[in-house]
Parts: sequence; structure tokens; C-alpha cells
Amino acid sequence: MKKYLVILILIGLIGSLVAQMEFYNAYNLSNTYGPSDYLYSYQKNNHYYMTWSEWGSVYFSKSTNSGQDWTSASAVTPDDVIYFLPGVAAKDAMNVYISYSYGSPSNVFLRRSSTGGDSWYPEQNISNTTRMAQNPQVFAEGDTVLVIYEDRDINNKYQIVSVRSTDNGQTFSSPIAISSGNTTSRWPVFTYDNGVLYVVWTKEITDYNNVDLFFSKSSDYGQTWSTQQNITNDNPNGYSRYSLKAMNNKLFLVASSNVTASYNMNEIVFMKSDNGGDTWTTPINISNNEGNSSNPNLAVLSNNDGNYRLYLVWDDKIGTEETEVYLKYSTDNGNNWSETLNVTNSSFPSNKPKIFVENAQGYDDITLVWSEGLTSGGSDVFYKKGRHYLMAFATINGLVTDLQTSLPVAGATVTAGGFQAQTGADGHYSLNVSPGNYQVICTKAGYHIASVYNQTLTENQTLTLNFQLNPQTGENYPPHNLRGRFAANEYVALDWETPIGFNSSELAFDDGSAEAYNWVGMATGQEFVATCFNHEQSVYLRKIKALIHFDQVQNVDFYVFGDSFGEPDESNILGGPYQFSITETMSSPVWADLYCDIPVPAGNRFYIAVKWNQGNTFQIGSDLNNPDNRSFSTSNLGQTWFIHQERDFMIRAGISVPAETPDREVSGYKVYRNGTLITQNIINELSYQDDNVEPNQTYTYTVSAMYDNTESGQSNSVSVSIQPPVLLPPTHLNASVNNNDISLTWNKPGALGEWISYGNGVYLDNLMNPAPETQIAAIRFEMADLLSLTGHYVTKFAFIPTDSLCQYTIHIYTGGAMDFSGNLMLEQPLNHQDLVYGQWNIIDLTMPVLIQPNQELWIAYKVDIPLANLQPIAIDAGPVVATGKSDLLYRGGTWYWYYLDYNWSNNNMIKAFVAEANSLREIGYNSQNVRTPHAVNHIDRIQKAGNLMNIQNFRDDATAYRLYHNDELLVTTTADDTLYVHTNVQTATNRYYVTAMYGYFESDPSNSVTVNITASDDLNTIPSVTKLMPNYPNPFNPSTEISFTLKNAGKVRISIYNSKGQLIKILIDENLNQGLHSIDWNGKNESGKPCSSGIYFYKMETNNYQNVRKMLLMK
Repeated sequence: MKKYLVILILIGLIGSLVAQMEFYNAYNLSNTYGPSDYLYSYQKNNHYYMTWSEWGSVYFSKSTNSGQDWTSASAVTPDDVIYFLPGVAAKDAMNVYISYSYGSPSNVFLRRSSTGGDSWYPEQNISNTTRMAQNPQVFAEGDTVLVIYEDRDINNKYQIVSVRSTDNGQTFSSPIAISSGNTTSRWPVFTYDNGVLYVVWTKEITDYNNVDLFFSKSSDYGQTWSTQQNITNDNPNGYSRYSLKAMNNKLFLVASSNVTASYNMNEIVFMKSDNGGDTWTTPINISNNEGNSSNPNLAVLSNNDGNYRLYLVWDDKIGTEETEVYLKYSTDNGNNWSETLNVTNSSFPSNKPKIFVENAQGYDDITLVWSEGLTSGGSDVFYKKGRHYLMAFATINGLVTDLQTSLPVAGATVTAGGFQAQTGADGHYSLNVSPGNYQVICTKAGYHIASVYNQTLTENQTLTLNFQLNPQTGENYPPHNLRGRFAANEYVALDWETPIGFNSSELAFDDGSAEAYNWVGMATGQEFVATCFNHEQSVYLRKIKALIHFDQVQNVDFYVFGDSFGEPDESNILGGPYQFSITETMSSPVWADLYCDIPVPAGNRFYIAVKWNQGNTFQIGSDLNNPDNRSFSTSNLGQTWFIHQERDFMIRAGISVPAETPDREVSGYKVYRNGTLITQNIINELSYQDDNVEPNQTYTYTVSAMYDNTESGQSNSVSVSIQPPVLLPPTHLNASVNNNDISLTWNKPGALGEWISYGNGVYLDNLMNPAPETQIAAIRFEMADLLSLTGHYVTKFAFIPTDSLCQYTIHIYTGGAMDFSGNLMLEQPLNHQDLVYGQWNIIDLTMPVLIQPNQELWIAYKVDIPLANLQPIAIDAGPVVATGKSDLLYRGGTWYWYYLDYNWSNNNMIKAFVAEANSLREIGYNSQNVRTPHAVNHIDRIQKAGNLMNIQNFRDDATAYRLYHNDELLVTTTADDTLYVHTNVQTATNRYYVTAMYGYFESDPSNSVTVNITASDDLNTIPSVTKLMPNYPNPFNPSTEISFTLKNAGKVRISIYNSKGQLIKILIDENLNQGLHSIDWNGKNESGKPCSSGIYFYKMETNNYQNVRKMLLMK
């Protein structure tokens, strides 16, 4: 739940806003002293209609004077059966329709009145089903009457259907399907605007606990419906009770949703669509309190064209003994909301509110209807009147013209905060806004964005702002969305998209002046500040910036986060980290800015966040004038985000709106690396392969586009690090002799090793979770367990997944102890479609984890559990093998041991494969630990390494093998050949080893074998050739041995060169005897200074022989 940091002056300001709203006495509308339930409302201009269920009957009342007076409640149905969920609609003052359901099986019925509800025609069964139909909603316009309801299909799943009448409800069509699929759809709610019907309902995704909101619309009064659309698509906690309103192709939706995944703790969330439901914003939590928020109802009024006032009521318990009705309102399309107001203040439960609103002279006239408990028991329907005295507006108006032609621009959009207006045919616009400070933006397709900052307006002020829009023609746009990666352990692969035109602007909520500078926490690496942004169009985030005061040389990390119910979602990283470096102390604040290229859908909220890493001392500027409630901070990695209502952090977003395709043809592209052109010729492809890269280097690339003979600016940059791979060598080289033939065999890299685990491996049962949460199951190996495995790699993981609704992720940690898991070295999400549930699954790790000396190893998997009572973690039959090692479970911020904390004698079903380097290893598990139970308030956070130490690109897929004989390359075999016969061997002592090739990288050698063959009388030990042999080891650090043979005595020169061809050192330059020779190079140059990591060449020269070989120095 969010916590608010509010200063008193802001509370006073908000209090003054709410003080402009007043409510009068409450009156009993029903007076039937029964259990009033299932309230339904309908508004037709100043005619208000109410239906509800009481003592099993459907009751009706109406007001024809905006809720001032109501007719006496009258029963529309007899009281001999129980009627459910009545709905009401009116096409005019006389023709009223009421729908409801009852019976066994339940059917949908309709009653109609041509006397304004004074009398009713007999009921009609309009569903006529033998299965079940219920929960109807009725609509009437012209001669059309439409009823939307749930209808159970032949598979006993409810679907949403409609029946239609074109004769004022006398006869109806057969059901027309709105929803589809093989899961249940329920609780339809509709609204109507300008000839279009809009419907929202809940649809089960997996079961009744996991539902999303679906949407459809009809522009022909229900004859046909659009394909159903999932408009939430991401909430496993579900939605219930919602209200939908439409006006001028804009839709507004509020719903009760269990956003915190806590029992009976719903919140009211808000969504909207600016394009008739084609796209929707992310749900935002606007109730945000400790109660159970439910039964929302929404009313919408227009400020002016394109801007709307929203009134929301719902029932809740916010510090009260009984449920009360609460109200919030927004005057800017739902972008900002007032504080919460209790509008019933009753000593009895008040719930299920409905709200009617009309605009009167200088105020909005409000009628509130709800159900309230009675002293005598039961409940009745009550109503009260209220007024919201509108704040005086300010006006922005002006003229929008074309910069080149000076002609007026029609259809341009002018936006200030949440308010907007469009220009007419004459280019003029007029926009009413609340008093405040604004950035005013003018946009039009085909033009660059124009904007004006820091415009402060007071009550009743008129500000004239004229805009001149610059057409987008003939510009040299850069390539778009450059991406890069180190591929195949050999080269950098780049690709990009063709240029697109952009309108660029900056989103800002500060006024440009910093009244304060702030920091968060103690710079432990867990602190962030963030500012929230969104835009009504789909945009690209191209620049992120913040005003920062630096007092020393340091780096600042920027992130871009997604949204989760109105606050930053640090688990959804849209971009980053982007690092801004200060190389000298600054005497004054600077705008730190960085470029990025991140697409953001229309209306979606995103957050630019600044992180305090360990030791950071910088401060970020903040503006204290008219805060916009868009600034957030956290000191615990996002476990709790605070909303700052007293300041705006000075963080800004540079955005670009895709415009029309450039009208100039691109003739090609140029690629730059570290600012230097590396493509001598213009390339015509949208990709490039850079082969000239060296290990342990980081390269930054950009691309430009060529238009005839002119060059565009640079694209976004991308940095690629060239990490040498972890190269597993072959293992178990063996030799056998047959006369003078030596047969050699070996095992492929990683093929041999040992599965390490605890328990008996027999699957017995699963752990059931009581509520949705994230858990981690783990096994742990202490340093004593790992002595014989130090230097080897964990390459495979095995476990038993048991629930397909859960998301499983492999976690491997090192450096932990007892209750602390240590550094997270590998996090590998698993696709649930690739898993086989209820049995062992073996997964290859995307990167191996090095078993380091003097550090523990934890093998684990994280499971995200969306629903209560799932059983996602498998355990064996026990007994526990090593408590605190084989029975670890992380939940709620703490590591638990099954045996000590829960008295369960079971082990986790987890295994890990350790690939041996040169010989088979075994591991034992004899160490036992004793530990005291957890303290009540003990919190143990999982630490994640700042970088993934000792993890590099993992290669065990060798492309070839090299077999060496007496340190000279004997043969290169294919990746499938692990046998070679060295025939007719004449030397007495024969030493062999084999390496694996990965592209142009060569692994360390395998174990070596030595074979002695008895010398024959004619054995010739003098070398038959002069030859330079491969150095050993290669790669090497810090030294390597270079061997060579001389057929004849003579002068020999061995020289070392770098990759640029520059001479580094002469190792030998003298006369030598015939035979085998070797010399070491210690990785230093002629001056004795260590050489940097990279590729080097060694060259051998004699009077009649020369050769060059390559070696790799790694540090």
C-alpha cells in the first residue's frame, strides 16, 4: 500500500478544494424496511431511474426534476418468487423498460411501460433457455430495445449475449453472441454514446479466481459486435464490480480489483480509452487505502470539447466501524483526483452507491443514492442532494498556423496538463483549464511539436498563445532502434530499422527552478527517486535527464520503469541502466542527460528513475511550486514507494512522436565504433557484422543514414562488451597401443561430471501456499562440501515443477551462509510450455556458474504464485538429510528450514550437474548445522550481485578438436570425432593432450597421457623438419611456452607483435643447435612492462624458414 508524504500546506490546499463540495440531508427513498440490494441506476437528461431488489421483488422509482423529488417506490413484480439483478432504461419520459431474471432454470424477463412507470405490460421471457440466463442489462433508443445478459452454453460455461427488438420491445431476436471461448464470461456492463454501444465483462482466464476484463462494441445497435478484446490482460487477482461511461468516443472505466493480492482488500482502479476502446491505459489505483473498496459507480460531464469531469463513488471502510460511501472527482479526464470524501457519515452500513450529476449555473448538481442499514434491522434505499461549486477556470486561446505558408492549421491538438482542445477550420482554439502552471503543447501529424513552458494562469485569466508549426519535409532522419550483440563468440552483430520522421518535445512537471536539492537513504544501492510520465499518443522516449548537483567525481545510473497500479514497477525495466559520468567536480548543478530509444504505447505510464549506488553523494533538484503528485522515492528497492505531494523532482522525458515517413530516399548507411567510421563503403543492408573485435573490450556503436551526398545525425548508441567465453575442455583422454599405432579417445566437454543433490529423489508431495506470493526453494552446499569441486562449473539444473499456473525461474547463488543466500549469480526464467509437470525436468543453464573457493553454493528456483491454495514446490518422502541445507524455503523476506521451523522432515527436489574439467569428481554431504529459530522481526533480503562475477558466455558446443603430440599439433578433428589413431609412431616418448575449438577460441588442454614405445635400431631422433609449434597454454595468463624444432643448426629469431603489427619484444635472436627448443614469454614488452589483454602474434625466422602463429593473453 502506498504511503503519502504530505506537508500541511498541501493538506490545507486539498481541503479547500473539497470544501467547495457540500451535501444535504439524506431521505429514505424506499421505506419498505427490507433488505435493499442490487441497486441499478439510469439517467436520461434530468430524468433519473432507480431499480432494486427488496424482499425478493423488483422495486422502481424515478425523478423527473434532477433528483429533487422521487416517486413512491412501487413493486414491479409480485413477491411470490425471488427476482435478481434488475436493470432499467428509458428511451423517453413515457417508455420505460425493466429487465430481471428468476426461475429454475433462471431466465431473463422484460417488463415495459408506456406510462412512465405508472403501469406495466405483462412480463416477457426473452431468453427462453433450458440451461440458465441471468444478470440482464437493458438499453432503449428509438425503436430499438436491447437486452444484454449471461447465457449458459452447452458446455455449462456462461457467455455474454444480446437479444434485440426493433418494435419497442414487443418481439425479440435470437441471442447474438458477444463473448466467445471455452471459459466463463459474466457480469456484463454497458454504456452508450453517439450511436455506439460499449460492453465490458469479466472472463475467466484459468478459473474463477483468475479473471480479466473484456470489451466489445457495436455501431449498429447490437446487430453485430466487434471481436472481444482483453483490456487488462495482466492481473491474476481479478476484477469485480465495475462502471463504464462514454462521451465523444472517450471511455472511462472504474473497477474493484484485488491489486494487493490480499484477502478482502480490493482497491478501485481507473482506466480510460481515448479512441473508442481500441487501446486502454494501464489500471491506476485511485482508492489506495486500507479498507475493502467495492461497488464503484461513475458519472461524467464535459468541461469543453475533449475535456471531462469525472465523479466516482464507492463503498469502503476507511477508519470507520461500518461501511461508508466515499467520493472522489477529477476535473482533467482522470489524470488527477481529489482527496477522498466520506459522503454518508452514517452509524449504519452504507453501500452500493449510485451517482447522478448534471451541470447547473456555476456548480455541478449531484444526486447520490445508496443502500443503508436501519435501526430495526434490514436496509432501505436512501438519497441525498449535493453541489460541487466549480473552481473558476482560466482560458488559453490562440491561432495555429503553418510556419512556411502562414495558413491556418485545422485539426491541431493543443494540450495543457490533462486539458486539450483542437483547432477549427480557421486554425483557432480555445481551452479552459484550472488555474495553475502548465506546459502547453501543440501537435499535428506532419509537423514538429511546438511547446511553451512555465505558463502560470490565475482564476478568470485569458492567455493568448499562437503557435507556428514547422512542417516535416526533407529532413535527414537518422536510423531507428539500433541493436547490437556479441554473436557466436566471434563478432558483433548490429541491426537497425529504417529512419522514421519524429516530432520531438520534452515532458516536464517542474517549473525549471530548483528550490531544494534532495537525496534518499544512505546510498546503499537500494535508493531511487522517480518521476511519472505518460502521453496521449504512442511515443518513443528518446532522452532522459535530471538536474543534479555533484560534489565529487561519480557515476549516476538512470532506469526507465513500467507502471504497476499507479506506482513504479522496478521489476519491469523498460530501459537501463544508463550511466552518466562526472569526471570533475561541478561547482553548480548540471542537467545530466542521456539518449535512449524506448517505445511507449498511448496513455501508458512510465517512470524515469535515478539510483543512488554505493557511495553516491549527489543530490537531485526539486521544485516546490504547485506539485503534480508525480514524484516517487524508495529506499528499499521498490518494496515501498512513497508519493511526494510536496515537491516535483526535476526529472524530464524527451519524447518523439512517429511522424510520416521521410520523403527523401535513403541511399545507404555508415557504421561508427567508438566515434570512428568503420565502414569505408556505404552499406545498403539494415545490418552489419564487425569481425575486428578483441576480448575484454567494450565497443559503442552508432549508425547514420545517407541521403544522396548528405549524412544524417547518429542513431541511438548501443554498447557491446566482448567477453571471452568459458571454454570447457575435453575430458578423460585415454590411449592404447597396438605395435606402433596409438589409439586416442576422449570425452566431449561437459559430458562427465556429477549430479549433486539431497534426499532420495523420489517425489512424494507438494507444498501448498496459503496466499498468492513469491517463494524460493533451495538446497545449500557449504565450503567443506565443495573442496573437490572448486574451479568446476554448474552447467545443468533439475527439479520437479508441479503447477502450470506458476512462473518458475532458476536461481543460483554463491557466497551465502546459513540464513543468507549470498550473491545471485544466475537468474534464468523458464517457459511453462517447455516444462513437464510432476516429473524431473533437466535444464541446460544459459551460463555456467563457477564454483569458487571458500564460498557456499545455493541451488534454487523462484516460483511466482498467482493464486491461493496452489501447490508449486515438490518435496520427497524424507527424512531430512541435512536440515538447513536440503530444506530451505524463502518467503515473506525470510529463509526458513522445513525441519526446524515447520517440523517437516522432507527435502527439496532439486539437483545440479557439476561438469568436471579434467577428471571425475565426487561430492559428499556429511556436514550438519545447528541453528536457532528466526527472531520475530528478522528480515533477510536476497542480495543480487552488482555484476555477474565469473559468469561469461557459456560454450560446451565445440566446433572441432585439436590433438597435440609432444606439444605439436598433430591433427584437427570434427566436433563429432572423439577417436584418433596415430599410426606408425617412431618416437620413444609420446605425450598427448587434446583441446576443444569454439570458433577461433581454443580451450585449455585436457588431461595429458604419455605412451612409451621401445626404440628400434634405425630410430632417428633428429627432427626431420624445422617447425614453429602452437604455444601452450593458449589462452594464457601470465606466461606461455613457445616450442619449435630445428632440422639444422643455425640462427633463429623469435619476435612478439601486437594486433596492430607493432613489435613488442624479441624473445631470442641467436644461433642454436638442431633439435627441440622452447622459450617462455611472460606477457611483458621490451621495457619489462605488462602487456594488456588481447591477441598477439609470435613469429619464427631462420635462414630458410619463417612462420607466424596467434595467441591470446587474458587478464
